[in-house]
Amino acid sequence: YLIKFDIRRETLALHDTTRNRDVPVELAISRRAELKAMFFGIKPRVAIVNHGNTVKNTEYSFVGDVLATQGYRVASIQNDLPGDPPLSMQGFPFVGRLPSYQRAEKNILFAIEEIKKVYPDPDFRTVTMFGHSQGGDIAMYFAGQHPDLVTTDSPTQRVGEEPVGRVDPRVVQ
Repeated sequence: YLIKFDIRRETLALHDTTRNRDVPVELAISRRAELKAMFFGIKPRVAIVNHGNTVKNTEYSFVGDVLATQGYRVASIQNDLPGDPPLSMQGFPFVGRLPSYQRAEKNILFAIEEIKKVYPDPDFRTVTMFGHSQGGDIAMYFAGQHPDLVTTDSPTQRVGEEPVGRVDPRVVQ
């Protein structure tokens, strides 16, 4: 119950001019993590939450809350927008859904760069990816494309500890 008083949320209405595409992002962070960054220089880790098909990014705030209480600055990015082509349900999923994975990859990279401009304090050297359903596919695709950027650390790992490891790109390709 008290978690709602600890978590600070913010919505960023980003627009990628190179693709003429809106990239809505919901951010969440624990007020305690912000204080640790301010007074002790402990940089929050970064987590990206990827939602399922046709689900709003804000519907995963319960996951973002848990990650935020563990010291993450959480970004939940809206990857599909009204007017986007529907997700392919025919044939081999990877082939038909590849355009949606690639669009989400560009959204994630763009959002990270924009968040850095507003909040330079988090540790952007590696990000933790979370995804459900289509969001899980996006997380794995992104990890395969950017293995040096994605960590396999545990959300329950203490802030300041070293990440457990990196994604083996052979696993996700």
